[in-house]
Amino acid sequence: MKILSKKINSSKLRLVAIVMVVAVSLAVAVAFMFMRTPARYKPAHPENADKVSPYLTNYLAPEIYNNVQLDAPFDLIITEEGLNDIIARDIWPQKAGGDNFYAPSVAFENGTIYLMGKVNYSRLPVVMTIVARAKLNPDGKIQINIETIKAGIVDITPFAMGRAEGILTDRVKDAGDRSWLADLSDALMKNAPIDPIFTVSAHKRQVRLTAIKIQEDVLTLTLKPQ
Repeated sequence: MKILSKKINSSKLRLVAIVMVVAVSLAVAVAFMFMRTPARYKPAHPENADKVSPYLTNYLAPEIYNNVQLDAPFDLIITEEGLNDIIARDIWPQKAGGDNFYAPSVAFENGTIYLMGKVNYSRLPVVMTIVARAKLNPDGKIQINIETIKAGIVDITPFAMGRAEGILTDRVKDAGDRSWLADLSDALMKNAPIDPIFTVSAHKRQVRLTAIKIQEDVLTLTLKPQ
C-alpha cells in the first residue's frame, strides 16, 4: 500500500510539474507574441524634431497649393518616408483612453495601409497595428475598411474596437457641433462611407478625392479642385 501511495503521489507531482511547465510555456509564448515588433514598424527619428518637416514645407504643401491654382485634377504622391517624417514631428506621446500612444509609424503595401505605434502595457512597450484597406465606392465615397488590430502579432480586433468605440463616443460628446468627428467615428467603428472633400486653407477652396492608389512605400491620391 505504501509503495502504491508513493507511486500515486509521484504521478500527481509529475502531472503538476507538467501542467506548470505547459502554463509557463504558454505564458512566455503569449508574452513573446505581444512583445514582438512587426517587421513593417519603422518609426522615423528626424533631427531637429521640433521643427516643421521639410517634406511638408518644401514638397507637400507647395504641391497642393500650386496644383489647386491650376483648377484641374492632379495626383498627389505621398511617400512613406516623407509622411513618417511629418508624423514624427508632432507632439508625442498623446493620451487616448488613459493610455499613452507614441512613436507612430505608417506603412504602405499594395492596397493596404498599416498604422502603427506604441502603448505601454504593464510598463512594457507594445506595438499596436491597425490594418486598413481604404477604397473609394462607385458613388465616390471612401471607406476605411479596418481589417484587423494587433498587439504585437496578436489579433485583438474585437477588444480594441470595443474600447476605441468608447473613447470616440466620449470625444464626440465633448466636441459640440464638430460633426466631422462623429463622421470619423462612424467611419472607423461602423465602416460608414465618408464624402472625401477637404478644404485647402491657403485658398479656402475644396478638393475632392477621386482616386486612391496604395503601392509599396507610396500612396497616390487623385484630387480634383471644386
